Amino acid sequence: MKHNLFGDPVLQEFREHLVVQGKSQNTVTSYITSVTKYMVWFSSRYGKAPSQLFAENVAEYKEDLNRQTVSAATFNVRMAGLHAWNEYLVAKGIQSDQVIHKNDKKKIQQQYASPAIHTEQEVQRFIQSVLESQNQRDYTLVNLLAYTGLRISEALHLELHDVHLESRELVVRSGKG
Repeated sequence: MKHNLFGDPVLQEFREHLVVQGKSQNTVTSYITSVTKYMVWFSSRYGKAPSQLFAENVAEYKEDLNRQTVSAATFNVRMAGLHAWNEYLVAKGIQSDQVIHKNDKKKIQQQYASPAIHTEQEVQRFIQSVLESQNQRDYTLVNLLAYTGLRISEALHLELHDVHLESRELVVRSGKG
């Protein structure tokens, strides 16, 4: 039975599946965008929507991405989205085989420089300069980042009810781990 893999109902169900899995909104958006970009590529190349994912088509798509010289990170996001999509289609019985695998991504050269390590005095000087700017929001944010180890995205998603001053605890709802 042929399916429109990229029709609104199936793609919407995939989106809901990702949300139920606990994927972040950024991940959901990235995966849906990756699937949509593949669909546009396939349709422009073959003049129709794909009925299923074929390894040969995915290999051609990867070659086209390489010709476009997209960054390794972008390439990997696109493959991760298609991999999740492929897994979903197999789980739903829409497709019988997994044609995209976790190792279908590019290796990214890590920076040789180690992350910056600052002395306590440097941190205190920076915090003091922010305090002297008299911007209470910035001062609070800098202290939060300096002394909790939160990522910037985690700190920016905090809401007032997530902060418990009495117990000196924070509830991080949008963290990576």
